[in-house]
Amino acid sequence: MRLLLLTDRSAATREHAMLRRLEIGLVDEGCRVVRVAPEGASIEPATGLAGALSYPDAAWRVGPFSPARAIERALSQLQAFASDDDERSVDVIHVLGHSAWSLALALAELTGADLVFEVPSRPALSEVQATERRAAAPCSAVWLAPDESMRSAVERLARRWPVRTGWWGVHVPPIESVSVRRSLPIESMCVLSSGDEPSAVMKLLSALARTPGIPVEPMIFLDARAVERHPEVWRHANALKLLPRLTVISNIESQRELVLRVDAMIQADCRGEHASLVLEAMASAMPVVSRADRLISIASDPSIAILVEEPSEQGWARALTALLGSVADSQALGLAARRYIQTNRLAHVQVRAALDAYAQFMEPAPIPMRPGRGG
Repeated sequence: MRLLLLTDRSAATREHAMLRRLEIGLVDEGCRVVRVAPEGASIEPATGLAGALSYPDAAWRVGPFSPARAIERALSQLQAFASDDDERSVDVIHVLGHSAWSLALALAELTGADLVFEVPSRPALSEVQATERRAAAPCSAVWLAPDESMRSAVERLARRWPVRTGWWGVHVPPIESVSVRRSLPIESMCVLSSGDEPSAVMKLLSALARTPGIPVEPMIFLDARAVERHPEVWRHANALKLLPRLTVISNIESQRELVLRVDAMIQADCRGEHASLVLEAMASAMPVVSRADRLISIASDPSIAILVEEPSEQGWARALTALLGSVADSQALGLAARRYIQTNRLAHVQVRAALDAYAQFMEPAPIPMRPGRGG
């Protein structure tokens, strides 16, 4: 099978570790893989097991200079995709990042490839029906959701194409590499943010500065998206006198080696946005505090994360007290999250789910059966 892993800039930057795991797993299963990302977007080189192409995404163009045409021409030069017995240059285009969905549709028209669309966030979910309407009549596609919660949401919207669960997964590190660190008091935390809800981040910071009875004042590593468009968040942190223990991290999801060494993770706002970094944190037995979100299974289960139903200062204070008040409780929460990942969200399960989605295109259509006279 000849497969394109096509990403937009956000997915290529934020989910580079997951792309690497997918690439290795799919190549190991016999797929011929080419990763296609916007120019300059890749955080790390491909594994060397697959090809790599780039496309310009600064401005969409049509005609012979469109990104889709450029990718099609580049594919024709790849020896790994050469074939004498098939008219198609690509079998499947697997798309991560909804900003690349239009490009994927155009490329599918040019190559005749089938499509797999990942739906990992609320903004992507809002594009499902429009994308089905824009697709050419013979286009064959599958929607792939990271977990069952998102799958249910996609199924309520999809009319044209089937929906499957992609089971985003990660590797689980040896318990001895995390057990000692996770048994100590929480002295550092990472705060993830989409940057779309500055008020939620400010209320979290207020709770961090004002909650009484917390035994330590943890260092805070803050997602740069929380402040890039919202200078009021920085001013608020300054007014709370948090700056001496606050560090802003750009492209935080590309800084996995740093982030996975902190003691706790907080998702300040979700937007239904799935992040494999959170799964990696759970796999390392890190306790997680998250805004409750019905589109994310791990943000709907209080047995594996501390959930914040109402992101007020009082709501965050209750969550922080639960997180920081007892070393034993936070350690137990982290270990429960780790067991959940071991049981449900391993990387090889995601690879198998992807292969199952691709196989759907290869299966012959069922022969329609006429009911008998009695039925």
